[in-house]
Amino acid sequence: MAAVTTAHAGTVVPGTPMVTCEPSSAMVTALKMAEDGSSAVVLRVAEMHGQPTEAVLMFPWVVVRCEAVNPLEEGGRALPLNGNEVRVALAPHQVQTLKLYLA
Repeated sequence: MAAVTTAHAGTVVPGTPMVTCEPSSAMVTALKMAEDGSSAVVLRVAEMHGQPTEAVLMFPWVVVRCEAVNPLEEGGRALPLNGNEVRVALAPHQVQTLKLYLA
């Protein structure tokens, strides 16, 4: 995810991953700004091994709300947050789109 900005110290420590995803059967396939012009971030996570799993996603930013949305980033269903971590149940080969609202 890239954005044009002026030089600043930032809030994320250099070398910190933008997202951590576990287990290895889940993979983040996209990370981008939301299409609606908000400051929300959209993430897509996919189950890769053909087995149901629970993806655990951890972020270096303060996330105030997380929604499961459709591929057009519509129809949000709130997902519980545990600090900056969200857990997402995935069916075999499922791709889930999440919309993250940051502080």
